[in-house]
Amino acid sequence: ITFQTQQVGVVCFWMFLDVYVYVMHVCSRARLVDGEPILIITFQTQQVNCTRNQKGEVVDGSPDSIVEMYYVWAMARHFSEDIAEPPTWKLHEMAIQHARPLLA
Repeated sequence: ITFQTQQVGVVCFWMFLDVYVYVMHVCSRARLVDGEPILIITFQTQQVNCTRNQKGEVVDGSPDSIVEMYYVWAMARHFSEDIAEPPTWKLHEMAIQHARPLLA
């Protein structure tokens, strides 16, 4: 995944090498958004994070370092105004619980 950030003149490169150990929970408490339940998804990734400036110099992360990331996503159901379209899940909130170098 590559994101261009023109405002600050950097390119962020995130390569997901593996996604594993995901767990899905429906909130045990009645947390609702617009009358719909929130679905909580937790997962881990192994990824490479590297940000370069316009000259191609690394300004954050490393193209050679693998990082293990622990994510939590809260997903909410979204209904289209067109009743013929099935409901979809949209990302409501996202957090990174923990990040650590995989190989030191």
